[in-house]
Amino acid sequence: MFLETGSVNDQPRSGIPHTRCGEENVETVEATFVQSQGLSIQRIALGLNISRASIQQMLRKDMWMYPYKIQVVKRFSSCAISEGRPFVDVIDSVR
Repeated sequence: MFLETGSVNDQPRSGIPHTRCGEENVETVEATFVQSQGLSIQRIALGLNISRASIQQMLRKDMWMYPYKIQVVKRFSSCAISEGRPFVDVIDSVR
């Protein structure tokens, strides 16, 4: 490649351009997420005619939004708290 072009840069490729490219797509996806927070990525992708993978990349790289999982925290009963207190005292004394 270097001997042909004098450069080591990639040659332009033919084919369909990526839909992710473009600031207007990022703004459109961001506005859609603000307006309809309950919609899934798949439904937004279908509505905007942008691939699901492109929307996921925009969310992560351009909007700093990551998936999360809601964590369930178990509540302790008053009986469990009173039984657990001696254990906490022992741990505190070891430190």
